[in-house]
Amino acid sequence: MPVLVDATHPLWSLVERMSNSALVSAVALVGSRVSDLAVPDSDYDVFIYTEGDLADLRAEMADELADASSWRSIREHAFADEDAWRLGADGPWLDLMYWSTAWAEEQLDEVLVQHRARTGYSTAFWRSIRMAQPLYERDTWRAALQRRAQQPYPAPLRRNIVELNYPYLRDHPFSFRHQLAQAIARHDAISVNHRLAAWLASYIDIVFAVNRVLHPGEKRILEFLARECHDPTRGCTRDARTPRFGSGWCADRRTGLD
Repeated sequence: MPVLVDATHPLWSLVERMSNSALVSAVALVGSRVSDLAVPDSDYDVFIYTEGDLADLRAEMADELADASSWRSIREHAFADEDAWRLGADGPWLDLMYWSTAWAEEQLDEVLVQHRARTGYSTAFWRSIRMAQPLYERDTWRAALQRRAQQPYPAPLRRNIVELNYPYLRDHPFSFRHQLAQAIARHDAISVNHRLAAWLASYIDIVFAVNRVLHPGEKRILEFLARECHDPTRGCTRDARTPRFGSGWCADRRTGLD
């Protein structure tokens, strides 16, 4: 069983434990720890690809490896099927996300074959799969998945992201801009925060798509925009810092996608 890390790796005890299960197909590190933007107290985001229910193993690992005095949760479903606990008394916090192998293949099918856009974060899972650092592989499945994720950005997906998100910036009768203006008028501070966040999510999704950059997720967006969006005419960092709700850059560019 090819465990791809040794005993010096912070996650070795976790990976070694998972490698003994026939239901674990692969384990991969994702998120800030596979970029150069991690800080010393960054948590470890881990994808565990499965082919069955790991309820007993998950509980056993937490009992054996987690800090007994810290927060511990198993089978959370607020954002995904995940566990959250601290590895040992002085170890890092872990966000363990459990996905079926079929789910991972479907995520790539949605963007690479179906060219499906979302209102924000359209290519975030694709990026996670592409950039993941393997920790354990039972066979060649995960490596093949990652090779598939290296494909170029499909032009139809790029266009679909713009066409889906752009109307909700300003033209749609229920656009985030319109809802934001209404919230401001009625002095609804919570709604203002919610609608502005939604507007920014769609706006940033367009910026990354136009620049053919896979979405990096929720954190440190401006840093990724500055580093990875290389064409300043395509609405990157300056526009993202000062969004123009009235006449956005994409009004002039959405018909110019190649």
